[in-house]
Amino acid sequence: MLSAAALLEAAGPRVGLAGASRLSGPTVDADLAAFRAAFAGAPAEGALAALRRFDHGSVYGDALYRVAIPGFAEANRMEADLDMAGHAIEGAGTIEAARLEVETDLSAGGDLAVTGDLVVGRAVRASGTVEAGESMRASAARISGPASAGSMTVSGAVRAQTVEAANRVDAGSIGAAGAVAAGSARLGGLDARSVTARTMTADSVAAVSVTARRVQAGTRLDADNAAFSRLVVGRCQGCR
Repeated sequence: MLSAAALLEAAGPRVGLAGASRLSGPTVDADLAAFRAAFAGAPAEGALAALRRFDHGSVYGDALYRVAIPGFAEANRMEADLDMAGHAIEGAGTIEAARLEVETDLSAGGDLAVTGDLVVGRAVRASGTVEAGESMRASAARISGPASAGSMTVSGAVRAQTVEAANRVDAGSIGAAGAVAAGSARLGGLDARSVTARTMTADSVAAVSVTARRVQAGTRLDADNAAFSRLVVGRCQGCR
């Protein structure tokens, strides 16, 4: 039987026990006290031993593990495209992606928060309420139903079938193809081809031509020059 000293002096990858529980040899020096206690004294003192090293890749393979492997981060790293073959991912807490492309529908049961810009190449449809905390900008907006706003500022034109305003409406220009109905209207200037009103109250009215079926004045009617083809009065004072 070879002695421990002979084993240590031998050339090659052989190793052996030096002393009672220490494995010694080229590039190796390990304490085997716990190992020998677990296996009832094996290997025997002075026995030959062959050293074989294993790395994480040879032990765990190239599989993807769902739990963390200490010292082997590659076991939890996906390095290829993931083909789910139609299977859904449900109940995910947080999904982060540099780019997200959706070919069909994107459904969110809760809130959808976008901190940056949301760019949509096609249409955005909302069956519920769309709320904007700050500003909402659009080159064109088409609204088929009612549009309600506490304050609306429009630099261009506003076209709608029906506009209902409970408060004041200010605009540089308002054009209406149909009728304009308002409980009260205050205008700095009125230029119209035709005006139909049941009651009109004005401090001053200047017109090139006024045609009326009936003119009634509760007080005095003054005119610098008046021509009547037919004048019917019930009473006249100061007539000539």
